[in-house]
Amino acid sequence: MTRHIFQLKNDDDVHCWIKLLVLMIATSYKIADPNRVFRSEYIISQSIMLACKQLGYDGVAYFSKRVESELFAVNAINLALFAEYRKGHEYAEICEHIKVDESLNYQLFRQLTPAATYKKYDHLRSVSTGLITNIGNFKHQYGYRDTEFFRFDEHLFARWEDKDKVDWGNALKDS
Repeated sequence: MTRHIFQLKNDDDVHCWIKLLVLMIATSYKIADPNRVFRSEYIISQSIMLACKQLGYDGVAYFSKRVESELFAVNAINLALFAEYRKGHEYAEICEHIKVDESLNYQLFRQLTPAATYKKYDHLRSVSTGLITNIGNFKHQYGYRDTEFFRFDEHLFARWEDKDKVDWGNALKDS
């Protein structure tokens, strides 16, 4: 007797799995031409997002397809939140519940001297969980704490922690 991981109970189950397979294929294209203006590969995923928004969802979480191995995809989860434009407001209402700050990219961080990045942040949740936080591939892995990205995370969180101690908002509005 053969055991199946899942059993299809009826034709509706079969149709559902076929539809999911077609959607997965249709939304997994990666086009190499960077000079295109119209990106037709986004038509289906955009339609899915519009349908989800119309159904009243706040957003969609999905596995990233931009990973070397499908086994890593379960750890690479993207989140798309639907933000309604509000006339007369700078941000959508959902942004009132999310801390929005000035950006600092990794390339700029790499140019900073050690004096500018000396502060540490001891409460990074990305390394204080019971989950494995190594990066790399199956043959060789590095602990996340041993990477420059860990130092970048520390720097970002230390900056945010310092900003909470000073009323930067008023200083920026006056300039």
